[in-house]
Amino acid sequence: MIRCSYTQILDAPADRVWTTFSRFGDIDWLPGIERVEVAGVGVGMTRSLYITGLDAPIDETLESVDDADRRFSYRVKKNPFVPYDDYQATVTVEAAGVGARVTIESTFELDQAADDASTSEDERAQAARDALRASYKMMVDALALALSTG
Repeated sequence: MIRCSYTQILDAPADRVWTTFSRFGDIDWLPGIERVEVAGVGVGMTRSLYITGLDAPIDETLESVDDADRRFSYRVKKNPFVPYDDYQATVTVEAAGVGARVTIESTFELDQAADDASTSEDERAQAARDALRASYKMMVDALALALSTG
């Protein structure tokens, strides 16, 4: 199991960040999402993300929500567009002075079918972590922008 973590401070109150981020089926603030289809409500619900340039959705399932601790987790069993499987992420929003600290922690397995003999497993794991951290930064930056203009 490979682990990845990303933390960023936002200049917005933690409750406001949580209210926006925790709406699992409503991520219209995230660029590149053409549409989201939601099946179910609450824990167990699935959001299917239709992303610009991809020919199939990415299905994410809400695993847990803790409003008191401002934390939720979700899982992607198989994402055909990245070389890892059984991805699970936990998003936590904490107060940080007058702002908020957003932490995203994830675990995943490298897709063995995507093995590349020219790179080691450690190199592939680090490349996956780097890609995820870049994705998390883009997502949290988009959230910060939405909160500053909305």
